Amino acid sequence: KIMFLAKCAVFLVFMINVSTGLDCSECDHTIEYATSGTYTILDNDELNLAVGSTICWDSSNSYSQTGLHVDNFHGEPGKPYKFSNCGGVATINPTQHGIMVRGCSNIHITGTGSDDNYGIVLEGTSFGIALIKGTTDIEIDHVEIRNNVGHAAISAKSDPNSYDGDYVSSKFTMRNVILHDNYLHDIATEAYYIGYYDHQGTEAHDIIGLRVYNNIIERTGWDALQVGAAIEDSEVYNNWIKDYGTEDELYQNSGIFINTGFKGKIYNNIVDSGSGNGIQYHGNGNTDIFNNLVINPGGRGISCSVTGDRKQAGTYVSIYHNTIINSNVRGISMSVENMDTDMSNNFVSGEFEASWACVSGQSGTVNNNNICTGTLEELDDNYYPKAGSSLIDGGTSGYIEYDLDCKKRDNTPDIGCYEITDVEYDQSICSGETVILPTDTADGNDDNKDTMDGDKDDEMDTMDDTPDTLDNNKDDEMDTMDETPDTMDTMDDKDDDMDNIEDEMDSMDEDPDFTASVSGTVSSEDGDGPDSASSFLIGITTLFVALV
Repeated sequence: KIMFLAKCAVFLVFMINVSTGLDCSECDHTIEYATSGTYTILDNDELNLAVGSTICWDSSNSYSQTGLHVDNFHGEPGKPYKFSNCGGVATINPTQHGIMVRGCSNIHITGTGSDDNYGIVLEGTSFGIALIKGTTDIEIDHVEIRNNVGHAAISAKSDPNSYDGDYVSSKFTMRNVILHDNYLHDIATEAYYIGYYDHQGTEAHDIIGLRVYNNIIERTGWDALQVGAAIEDSEVYNNWIKDYGTEDELYQNSGIFINTGFKGKIYNNIVDSGSGNGIQYHGNGNTDIFNNLVINPGGRGISCSVTGDRKQAGTYVSIYHNTIINSNVRGISMSVENMDTDMSNNFVSGEFEASWACVSGQSGTVNNNNICTGTLEELDDNYYPKAGSSLIDGGTSGYIEYDLDCKKRDNTPDIGCYEITDVEYDQSICSGETVILPTDTADGNDDNKDTMDGDKDDEMDTMDDTPDTLDNNKDDEMDTMDETPDTMDTMDDKDDDMDNIEDEMDSMDEDPDFTASVSGTVSSEDGDGPDSASSFLIGITTLFVALV
């Protein structure tokens, strides 16, 4: 039995940034919080800041007095409103809520206003950043949210039963949601909560054009990353998740939870140690799950259940080139009706009561070249195939051209998430080029470039290096969940909590005791926004493991 400290999957560990950061004098507007009340209101209907303006949290200011509403900022494609830190790290730590973005479009919240990995830090809030009330076309990056005590660190949805039904599916579609390079840790519930939980049985709005990538997520009470309602052009990739579901709340304790409505790709993620399933899929088909490394799941490695109204003829679910380590409940399970299904080129290790529990699917599932074993003898300490391993060249070709390291697979691919090859790492063969909106042209940086912050040594040092002992006896619970996914979905009472928050926001709008007026200072300079110093990023990819 291999005991490990942590598998630290940080894709770019060295970052050279020649930018001197954003000077606060370059900002068009500097945010100042009110000294009393529950919220400070930043409303562009009153501010009238030009499209493309830069709005800043000044690192020298205090942002502990109130929460913040960001209202009615409507940028343009390629010319978003930019919300950034300036002068150093801006810490936002009110005792109530964090940042509520309401009725905005084409905005960019970024912590790249200094040379720090995460220039915006939210700490100790009841929730971090909530994108509600028809907010769409938004990018959030280089933000750290920690010690969140109430709800999700970042949520993106406008609930169908809020706002007089203005944002139901027939009236609103959320588009181009780009969430990347954020560090979310020590979160009471979910780190990411994207899309309404019950997309299939309600008028919840759709999401089209979703990217969630290059995030580090640690120690979440419930699911680390929950996504639903993303019906088209959706990708969740290059995320590193550790110690999820610490509260061991049944049906809310997965590393990655894909909820109803989702169609897209889940790939190149590392999900390490938690109380529930590594990856749980309850989407609507037309989904590929590949190149993921799942380590020590408390439940199943990958569990896929598509039944009821979500089963659609002519759609598919494919699970291939994944590596599952120490999954003692089931390795990969597929309970899908009326869809084409494929489970191939996967490696699963675990002590299973029956051979079928390793990789199992209904009749008709394509099942090629999966390896199931009770040991890790064929892998090295980093979970790469050893020389002479049966994984090497043992796979069926034609699935995916690259591996978890973005190394090109050959015509006789290896089984599992890694390919043993002399070919160098090449990010261009992964899917970074698909990230397209919004593009920040104000400072000359290509903010959609598929890069990840690198120097995470300090973060890794603070990890809980000894995972808690997990209760792996979850098989009966998982079977029940797979057979009754709709019942499982209705148990998601946490969404009611978010409903209550959004209703509370509406009532606060009408009560002057709860709000403060438009805040901040506006620069005397005219124009659409400043040109800040450009940055040059150089990264190399690495994976490292510490063993005890």
